[in-house]
Amino acid sequence: MNKDVLKIPGLNIQAPWSELIVSLQKVVETRGYPLPEKFKGKPIAVIETPGRNKSLGKAKIIGVVVFSESFKYENRNQWLKDFDRHVVNQDDPIFKFIENKPKHGWVVECAFRLESPVPPPKKRGIIFASECVIPMQFLPTYKHD
Repeated sequence: MNKDVLKIPGLNIQAPWSELIVSLQKVVETRGYPLPEKFKGKPIAVIETPGRNKSLGKAKIIGVVVFSESFKYENRNQWLKDFDRHVVNQDDPIFKFIENKPKHGWVVECAFRLESPVPPPKKRGIIFASECVIPMQFLPTYKHD
């Protein structure tokens, strides 16, 4: 394995949610399915897709996230009470809670933004983007006192 790069799976996350996750302002990612067991506790590249904001241009890897667990929201009220963690408005046209449609929360254990974005693989999504390549020089550096 090349020690100059990090190869990890990637997950498409639309802007602005992607930015909120890598800045830890969003600590629960909501999905229609539970976090696959093999991804729990593992680093996953955050592939930011423009979503509704086409001015952002093409998809790019902006950071890394580790999810510790996932859970199912049992009802809309439980989802509404968890707003401070998932930060999805109750009237969001795409991501709001819909009765009789599963909604799962993936709990962010840690996340960080890359120093510079990098291109994603041609195929994206947690199933297909099995090897996102992140040059080590783009990982943040931490200074110790």
